[in-house]
Amino acid sequence: MPEYPLDHVDRAALQAKRSRGELTGKPRLGTPVAADGRTLEPHPPERRAIARAQELRSAGLSLRAISAQLATESFLSRAAPCCRSVSLMKRAA
Repeated sequence: MPEYPLDHVDRAALQAKRSRGELTGKPRLGTPVAADGRTLEPHPPERRAIARAQELRSAGLSLRAISAQLATESFLSRAAPCCRSVSLMKRAA
């Protein structure tokens, strides 16, 4: 694929924003946008749910079983029960 003259500048600008913790796209689960609307901040409950899902996945549970287990352990996200979050399941895989 041909490289355009400003590609390296765009990549450098995005990398600089990321290094400052600024938003460069849709925020990932566990890091919502801060009140200033530019930076990301950790969301501890979601981070705990992600860590738990990863533990369960490494123990050999299926994504459906992980979802059920997280529901019984009452893990919740900002928008909906974490156990139904596609993002969480992708992070656990």
